[in-house]
Amino acid sequence: MALLLSVLATVPAAADTWAPPETTIYVSADGTWRLVVEPRPVVNPLVYFEDKVAGKANAGAAAGEARTHATGRMQQQRNGQWHVSWEKPLINEVAPVEVVVSNQGATATFDNWHSMGHGSSAIAIYGSDGNLIRRMALSDFLPDTYVAALPRSVSSISWRGTPRFSDSQQELIVPVVVPEAGHPGAGIFEEAAHVDVRFRLSDGQRVIIDHDAWSAALDRAGEAYDQQQEDKKEARERFVSPLTAPATNDAGDWHAYLVEAYFRTVPDGRDHYPATQVIPLREDEGFSRLSGYLGDALVERLGTDGIIMIGSPSQSVMIDVLREQITRVKPGSLCSARVYVATDQEHLEEVRGILRPLRCEIIPIDIDRAIPQRPERIKRYLGRDEDDSD
Repeated sequence: MALLLSVLATVPAAADTWAPPETTIYVSADGTWRLVVEPRPVVNPLVYFEDKVAGKANAGAAAGEARTHATGRMQQQRNGQWHVSWEKPLINEVAPVEVVVSNQGATATFDNWHSMGHGSSAIAIYGSDGNLIRRMALSDFLPDTYVAALPRSVSSISWRGTPRFSDSQQELIVPVVVPEAGHPGAGIFEEAAHVDVRFRLSDGQRVIIDHDAWSAALDRAGEAYDQQQEDKKEARERFVSPLTAPATNDAGDWHAYLVEAYFRTVPDGRDHYPATQVIPLREDEGFSRLSGYLGDALVERLGTDGIIMIGSPSQSVMIDVLREQITRVKPGSLCSARVYVATDQEHLEEVRGILRPLRCEIIPIDIDRAIPQRPERIKRYLGRDEDDSD
Protein backbone atom coordinates (compact mmCIF):
# COMPACT_ATOMS: atom_id res chain seq x y z
CA MET A 1 0.00 0.00 0.00
CA ALA A 2 2.86 2.37 0.76
CA LEU A 3 4.33 1.79 -2.66
CA LEU A 4 0.87 2.24 -4.21
CA LEU A 5 0.63 5.64 -2.55
CA SER A 6 3.96 6.63 -4.03
CA VAL A 7 2.76 5.56 -7.47
CA LEU A 8 -0.43 7.56 -7.14
CA ALA A 9 1.59 10.58 -6.08
CA THR A 10 3.48 10.60 -9.38
CA VAL A 11 0.91 9.30 -11.88
CA PRO A 12 -2.58 10.75 -11.40
CA ALA A 13 -4.96 7.92 -10.77
CA ALA A 14 -8.56 7.61 -9.72
CA ALA A 15 -10.40 4.83 -8.05
CA ASP A 16 -12.84 3.03 -10.29
CA THR A 17 -15.49 0.34 -10.11
CA TRP A 18 -16.78 -2.06 -12.73
CA ALA A 19 -20.29 -3.45 -12.83
CA PRO A 20 -20.60 -7.12 -13.83
CA PRO A 21 -20.67 -7.49 -17.63
CA GLU A 22 -24.08 -7.94 -19.23
CA THR A 23 -25.40 -8.87 -22.65
CA THR A 24 -25.55 -5.65 -24.66
CA ILE A 25 -27.01 -4.74 -28.06
CA TYR A 26 -25.29 -2.15 -30.25
CA VAL A 27 -27.28 -0.79 -33.23
CA SER A 28 -26.08 1.05 -36.34
CA ALA A 29 -27.08 4.68 -36.87
CA ASP A 30 -29.66 3.76 -39.52
CA GLY A 31 -31.06 0.89 -37.43
CA THR A 32 -30.43 -1.83 -40.05
CA TRP A 33 -27.59 -3.70 -38.29
CA ARG A 34 -27.01 -4.65 -34.70
CA LEU A 35 -24.36 -6.57 -32.79
CA VAL A 36 -25.43 -8.58 -29.76
CA VAL A 37 -22.46 -9.03 -27.40
CA GLU A 38 -22.68 -11.82 -24.85
CA PRO A 39 -19.86 -11.55 -22.29
CA ARG A 40 -17.95 -14.47 -20.91
CA PRO A 41 -19.45 -14.98 -17.45
CA VAL A 42 -17.34 -14.08 -14.41
CA VAL A 43 -18.09 -14.86 -10.79
CA ASN A 44 -17.76 -11.17 -9.89
CA PRO A 45 -15.38 -8.27 -10.63
CA LEU A 46 -13.34 -8.84 -7.46
CA VAL A 47 -12.64 -12.49 -8.26
CA TYR A 48 -11.70 -11.51 -11.81
CA PHE A 49 -9.27 -8.89 -10.54
CA GLU A 50 -7.71 -11.25 -8.00
CA ASP A 51 -7.29 -13.97 -10.65
CA LYS A 52 -5.70 -11.44 -13.00
CA VAL A 53 -3.20 -10.41 -10.34
CA ALA A 54 -2.44 -14.08 -9.70
CA GLY A 55 -1.93 -14.70 -13.42
CA LYS A 56 -4.68 -17.31 -13.68
CA ALA A 57 -6.05 -18.31 -17.07
CA ASN A 58 -9.73 -17.56 -17.75
CA ALA A 59 -9.69 -15.10 -14.85
CA GLY A 60 -12.89 -14.85 -12.85
CA ALA A 61 -14.56 -17.86 -14.45
CA ALA A 62 -16.68 -20.22 -12.40
CA ALA A 63 -15.59 -23.84 -12.12
CA GLY A 64 -16.40 -25.72 -15.31
CA GLU A 65 -16.88 -22.59 -17.46
CA ALA A 66 -15.54 -23.46 -20.92
CA ARG A 67 -15.95 -20.12 -22.67
CA THR A 68 -12.79 -18.03 -22.91
CA HIS A 69 -14.04 -15.01 -24.88
CA ALA A 70 -17.06 -12.83 -25.41
CA THR A 71 -19.38 -13.78 -28.28
CA GLY A 72 -20.64 -11.44 -30.98
CA ARG A 73 -23.79 -12.10 -32.99
CA MET A 74 -24.33 -9.72 -35.91
CA GLN A 75 -27.88 -9.34 -37.18
CA GLN A 76 -29.33 -7.50 -40.16
CA GLN A 77 -32.89 -6.26 -40.35
CA ARG A 78 -34.79 -7.39 -43.45
CA ASN A 79 -38.54 -7.13 -43.88
CA GLY A 80 -38.97 -6.15 -40.27
CA GLN A 81 -37.12 -9.21 -38.98
CA TRP A 82 -33.62 -9.62 -37.56
CA HIS A 83 -31.54 -12.23 -39.40
CA VAL A 84 -28.20 -13.53 -38.12
CA SER A 85 -25.36 -12.57 -40.44
CA TRP A 86 -22.60 -14.15 -38.36
CA GLU A 87 -21.86 -15.35 -34.84
CA LYS A 88 -18.27 -15.68 -33.63
CA PRO A 89 -16.06 -15.26 -30.57
CA LEU A 90 -14.70 -11.74 -30.22
CA ILE A 91 -11.11 -11.06 -29.27
CA ASN A 92 -12.25 -9.68 -25.91
CA GLU A 93 -11.62 -11.97 -22.99
CA VAL A 94 -14.76 -10.93 -21.09
CA ALA A 95 -16.44 -8.13 -23.07
CA PRO A 96 -15.60 -4.95 -24.94
CA VAL A 97 -16.28 -1.66 -23.17
CA GLU A 98 -17.89 -0.03 -26.20
CA VAL A 99 -18.96 -1.04 -29.72
CA VAL A 100 -20.01 0.87 -32.81
CA VAL A 101 -21.73 -0.68 -35.82
CA SER A 102 -21.70 0.89 -39.28
CA ASN A 103 -24.66 1.18 -41.66
CA GLN A 104 -22.94 -1.44 -43.81
CA GLY A 105 -22.45 -4.07 -41.09
CA ALA A 106 -18.82 -3.41 -40.19
CA THR A 107 -18.10 -3.05 -36.50
CA ALA A 108 -15.41 -1.83 -34.13
CA THR A 109 -14.96 -2.81 -30.50
CA PHE A 110 -13.08 -0.79 -27.93
CA ASP A 111 -11.06 -1.85 -24.91
CA ASN A 112 -11.59 -4.71 -22.54
CA TRP A 113 -13.90 -4.88 -19.56
CA HIS A 114 -12.03 -3.90 -16.38
CA SER A 115 -8.97 -2.50 -18.22
CA MET A 116 -9.56 0.30 -20.70
CA GLY A 117 -6.52 1.26 -22.75
CA HIS A 118 -4.41 -1.72 -21.76
CA GLY A 119 -3.47 -4.70 -23.91
CA SER A 120 -3.54 -5.41 -27.61
CA SER A 121 -7.23 -4.75 -28.27
CA ALA A 122 -7.84 -1.10 -27.47
CA ILE A 123 -9.44 -1.10 -30.93
CA ALA A 124 -10.58 -4.07 -33.00
CA ILE A 125 -12.15 -3.65 -36.44
CA TYR A 126 -14.31 -6.37 -37.99
CA GLY A 127 -15.65 -6.58 -41.51
CA SER A 128 -19.31 -7.15 -42.33
CA ASP A 129 -18.52 -10.88 -42.54
CA GLY A 130 -17.26 -10.92 -38.94
CA ASN A 131 -13.63 -11.43 -39.87
CA LEU A 132 -11.10 -9.47 -37.86
CA ILE A 133 -9.47 -6.80 -40.01
CA ARG A 134 -7.11 -5.36 -37.41
CA ARG A 135 -6.60 -5.20 -33.67
CA MET A 136 -4.56 -2.42 -32.12
CA ALA A 137 -2.92 -1.48 -28.86
CA LEU A 138 -2.63 2.21 -28.10
CA SER A 139 1.05 2.04 -28.99
CA ASP A 140 0.13 0.92 -32.52
CA PHE A 141 -1.19 4.38 -33.38
CA LEU A 142 0.09 6.68 -30.61
CA PRO A 143 3.69 7.43 -29.57
CA ASP A 144 4.79 5.74 -26.34
CA THR A 145 5.28 9.11 -24.65
CA TYR A 146 1.75 10.11 -25.65
CA VAL A 147 0.34 6.93 -24.07
CA ALA A 148 2.41 7.46 -20.93
CA ALA A 149 1.04 11.00 -20.51
CA LEU A 150 -2.63 9.97 -20.74
CA PRO A 151 -4.68 10.19 -17.52
CA ARG A 152 -5.47 6.92 -15.85
CA SER A 153 -7.35 5.28 -13.03
CA VAL A 154 -6.30 2.28 -10.98
CA SER A 155 -7.41 -0.14 -13.70
CA SER A 156 -7.64 1.89 -16.89
CA ILE A 157 -6.23 4.52 -19.20
CA SER A 158 -8.65 7.30 -20.11
CA TRP A 159 -7.74 7.69 -23.76
CA ARG A 160 -10.85 8.36 -25.89
CA GLY A 161 -14.24 9.91 -26.31
CA THR A 162 -17.22 8.39 -28.12
CA PRO A 163 -16.22 6.80 -31.47
CA ARG A 164 -18.25 7.15 -34.66
CA PHE A 165 -18.13 6.44 -38.38
CA SER A 166 -17.52 8.95 -41.14
CA ASP A 167 -20.43 10.07 -43.29
CA SER A 168 -19.18 7.75 -46.04
CA GLN A 169 -19.14 4.83 -43.56
CA GLN A 170 -15.64 4.02 -44.85
CA GLU A 171 -13.67 5.31 -41.87
CA LEU A 172 -13.76 4.89 -38.12
CA ILE A 173 -13.27 8.16 -36.20
CA VAL A 174 -11.98 7.98 -32.65
CA PRO A 175 -11.68 11.16 -30.53
CA VAL A 176 -8.42 10.63 -28.63
CA VAL A 177 -7.77 12.48 -25.37
CA VAL A 178 -5.05 15.11 -25.62
CA PRO A 179 -2.91 15.01 -22.45
CA GLU A 180 -2.61 18.39 -20.76
CA ALA A 181 0.40 19.54 -18.76
CA GLY A 182 -0.78 21.00 -15.48
CA HIS A 183 -4.17 19.27 -15.78
CA PRO A 184 -3.30 15.56 -15.39
CA GLY A 185 -6.85 14.62 -14.43
CA ALA A 186 -8.40 15.81 -17.70
CA GLY A 187 -10.29 12.85 -19.09
CA ILE A 188 -11.13 11.37 -15.71
CA PHE A 189 -11.79 14.24 -13.30
CA GLU A 190 -12.65 16.92 -15.83
CA GLU A 191 -13.52 17.43 -19.48
CA ALA A 192 -10.60 16.78 -21.80
CA ALA A 193 -9.66 18.09 -25.22
CA HIS A 194 -9.69 15.52 -28.05
CA VAL A 195 -8.15 15.07 -31.46
CA ASP A 196 -9.91 12.91 -34.08
CA VAL A 197 -7.92 9.89 -35.22
CA ARG A 198 -9.26 8.10 -38.30
CA PHE A 199 -8.87 4.49 -39.44
CA ARG A 200 -9.83 2.97 -42.79
CA LEU A 201 -12.32 0.17 -42.33
CA SER A 202 -10.88 -1.72 -45.29
CA ASP A 203 -7.50 -2.39 -43.63
CA GLY A 204 -7.53 -0.63 -40.25
CA GLN A 205 -4.73 1.77 -41.19
CA ARG A 206 -4.61 5.19 -39.57
CA VAL A 207 -5.46 8.17 -41.76
CA ILE A 208 -4.41 11.71 -40.79
CA ILE A 209 -6.79 14.29 -42.20
CA ASP A 210 -6.08 17.37 -40.06
CA HIS A 211 -2.29 17.49 -39.84
CA ASP A 212 -2.27 20.74 -37.87
CA ALA A 213 -4.58 19.34 -35.19
CA TRP A 214 -2.54 16.13 -34.95
CA SER A 215 0.74 18.08 -34.70
CA ALA A 216 -0.70 20.30 -31.97
CA ALA A 217 -1.90 17.25 -30.04
CA LEU A 218 1.57 15.69 -30.23
CA ASP A 219 3.14 18.90 -28.95
CA ARG A 220 0.76 19.12 -26.00
CA ALA A 221 1.24 15.45 -25.19
CA GLY A 222 4.99 15.97 -25.25
CA GLU A 223 4.70 18.85 -22.80
CA ALA A 224 2.47 16.75 -20.53
CA TYR A 225 4.95 13.87 -20.66
CA ASP A 226 7.87 16.14 -19.77
CA GLN A 227 5.89 17.54 -16.85
CA GLN A 228 4.97 14.03 -15.74
CA GLN A 229 8.62 12.99 -15.72
CA GLU A 230 9.56 16.07 -13.70
CA ASP A 231 6.76 15.29 -11.23
CA LYS A 232 8.04 11.72 -10.89
CA LYS A 233 11.54 12.99 -10.24
CA GLU A 234 10.30 15.35 -7.55
CA ALA A 235 8.15 12.63 -5.97
CA ARG A 236 11.12 10.29 -5.90
CA GLU A 237 13.24 12.94 -4.19
CA ARG A 238 10.49 13.49 -1.62
CA PHE A 239 10.21 9.77 -1.02
CA VAL A 240 13.89 9.21 -0.28
CA SER A 241 14.40 12.49 1.60
CA PRO A 242 13.68 13.02 5.32
CA LEU A 243 10.00 13.77 5.95
CA THR A 244 9.11 17.10 7.53
CA ALA A 245 5.78 18.32 8.84
CA PRO A 246 3.78 20.47 6.40
CA ALA A 247 4.37 24.19 6.48
CA THR A 248 0.79 24.72 5.29
CA ASN A 249 -2.63 24.56 6.90
CA ASP A 250 -3.96 22.32 4.14
CA ALA A 251 -5.70 19.23 5.54
CA GLY A 252 -4.68 17.13 2.53
CA ASP A 253 -1.01 17.87 3.19
CA TRP A 254 -1.41 16.82 6.81
CA HIS A 255 -3.23 13.59 5.95
CA ALA A 256 -0.41 12.69 3.54
CA TYR A 257 2.17 13.57 6.19
CA LEU A 258 0.53 11.35 8.81
CA VAL A 259 0.30 8.37 6.47
CA GLU A 260 3.90 8.67 5.32
CA ALA A 261 5.09 9.21 8.90
CA TYR A 262 3.39 5.97 9.85
CA PHE A 263 5.07 3.95 7.12
CA ARG A 264 8.44 5.46 7.97
CA THR A 265 7.98 4.80 11.69
CA VAL A 266 6.52 1.29 11.79
CA PRO A 267 8.63 -1.61 10.43
CA ASP A 268 5.56 -3.67 9.51
CA GLY A 269 3.65 -0.63 8.30
CA ARG A 270 3.31 -1.99 4.78
CA ASP A 271 0.88 -4.61 6.16
CA HIS A 272 -1.49 -2.01 7.61
CA TYR A 273 -3.08 1.26 6.65
CA PRO A 274 -3.78 3.75 9.41
CA ALA A 275 -6.84 5.90 9.91
CA THR A 276 -5.95 9.59 9.92
CA GLN A 277 -7.75 12.44 11.64
CA VAL A 278 -6.66 15.99 10.87
CA ILE A 279 -8.13 18.73 13.03
CA PRO A 280 -8.40 21.95 11.02
CA LEU A 281 -8.04 25.51 12.20
CA ARG A 282 -11.04 27.00 13.98
CA GLU A 283 -11.81 29.36 11.11
CA ASP A 284 -12.15 26.41 8.73
CA GLU A 285 -15.74 26.08 7.47
CA GLY A 286 -15.89 22.40 8.46
CA PHE A 287 -14.22 22.75 11.85
CA SER A 288 -17.10 21.49 14.03
CA ARG A 289 -17.89 18.56 11.76
CA LEU A 290 -14.26 17.47 11.33
CA SER A 291 -13.56 17.82 15.03
CA GLY A 292 -16.51 15.55 15.74
CA TYR A 293 -15.08 12.99 13.34
CA LEU A 294 -12.18 12.51 15.74
CA GLY A 295 -14.55 11.53 18.52
CA ASP A 296 -16.50 9.30 16.15
CA ALA A 297 -13.30 7.50 15.20
CA LEU A 298 -12.27 6.96 18.81
CA VAL A 299 -15.72 5.76 19.87
CA GLU A 300 -16.98 3.80 16.87
CA ARG A 301 -14.27 2.90 14.38
CA LEU A 302 -10.93 2.59 16.09
CA GLY A 303 -11.58 -0.64 17.96
CA THR A 304 -9.67 -2.00 20.92
CA ASP A 305 -6.59 -2.90 18.86
CA GLY A 306 -6.79 -0.37 16.03
CA ILE A 307 -4.44 2.33 14.81
CA ILE A 308 -5.13 6.03 14.39
CA MET A 309 -2.97 9.00 13.41
CA ILE A 310 -3.93 12.44 14.77
CA GLY A 311 -2.52 15.77 13.66
CA SER A 312 -3.33 19.42 13.11
CA PRO A 313 -1.79 22.60 11.71
CA SER A 314 -2.31 24.06 15.22
CA GLN A 315 -1.06 22.35 18.37
CA SER A 316 -3.31 24.41 20.64
CA VAL A 317 -6.42 23.65 18.57
CA MET A 318 -5.55 19.95 18.50
CA ILE A 319 -5.18 19.85 22.28
CA ASP A 320 -8.49 21.66 22.82
CA VAL A 321 -10.31 19.25 20.50
CA LEU A 322 -8.64 16.19 22.06
CA ARG A 323 -9.70 17.37 25.48
CA GLU A 324 -13.28 17.86 24.27
CA GLN A 325 -13.67 14.67 22.25
CA ILE A 326 -11.98 12.38 24.76
CA THR A 327 -14.96 12.84 27.07
CA ARG A 328 -17.02 10.78 24.61
CA VAL A 329 -14.78 7.72 25.07
CA LYS A 330 -15.25 5.21 27.87
CA PRO A 331 -12.07 5.09 30.01
CA GLY A 332 -9.97 2.00 29.32
CA SER A 333 -11.94 1.10 26.21
CA LEU A 334 -8.91 1.32 23.89
CA CYS A 335 -6.40 -0.53 26.01
CA SER A 336 -4.75 -2.27 23.04
CA ALA A 337 -5.09 0.50 20.49
CA ARG A 338 -2.20 2.56 19.14
CA VAL A 339 -2.72 6.31 18.93
CA TYR A 340 -0.08 8.28 17.04
CA VAL A 341 -0.12 12.02 17.67
CA ALA A 342 1.84 14.55 15.63
CA THR A 343 3.02 16.93 18.33
CA ASP A 344 6.07 18.84 19.50
CA GLN A 345 8.04 18.32 22.68
CA GLU A 346 6.46 21.35 24.31
CA HIS A 347 2.97 19.84 24.16
CA LEU A 348 3.81 16.14 24.42
CA GLU A 349 3.17 15.68 28.14
CA GLU A 350 -0.11 17.56 27.89
CA VAL A 351 -1.19 15.25 25.08
CA ARG A 352 -0.20 12.20 27.12
CA GLY A 353 -2.24 13.46 30.05
CA ILE A 354 -5.33 13.98 27.93
CA LEU A 355 -5.14 10.52 26.37
CA ARG A 356 -4.09 8.64 29.51
CA PRO A 357 -7.68 7.61 30.48
CA LEU A 358 -7.92 5.59 27.26
CA ARG A 359 -5.08 3.34 28.47
CA CYS A 360 -3.96 3.08 24.88
CA GLU A 361 -0.40 3.09 23.59
CA ILE A 362 0.49 6.71 22.82
CA ILE A 363 3.15 7.13 20.14
CA PRO A 364 4.34 10.69 19.46
CA ILE A 365 5.40 11.88 16.02
CA ASP A 366 7.76 14.77 16.69
CA ILE A 367 6.80 17.46 14.18
CA ASP A 368 10.06 19.30 14.82
CA ARG A 369 12.22 16.39 13.69
CA ALA A 370 12.56 15.08 10.15
CA ILE A 371 11.81 11.37 9.77
CA PRO A 372 14.30 9.45 7.59
CA GLN A 373 13.04 7.01 5.01
CA ARG A 374 13.35 3.33 5.85
CA PRO A 375 16.10 1.64 3.78
CA GLU A 376 13.88 -1.30 2.79
CA ARG A 377 11.23 1.07 1.43
CA ILE A 378 13.84 2.87 -0.66
CA LYS A 379 15.01 -0.46 -2.01
CA ARG A 380 11.48 -1.48 -2.99
CA TYR A 381 10.79 1.94 -4.47
CA LEU A 382 13.93 1.95 -6.59
CA GLY A 383 13.18 -1.59 -7.70
CA ARG A 384 9.74 -0.46 -8.83
CA ASP A 385 11.30 2.41 -10.78
CA GLU A 386 13.53 -0.06 -12.59
CA ASP A 387 10.53 -2.21 -13.45
CA ASP A 388 8.69 0.85 -14.79
CA SER A 389 11.63 1.78 -17.00
CA ASP A 390 11.60 -1.71 -18.50
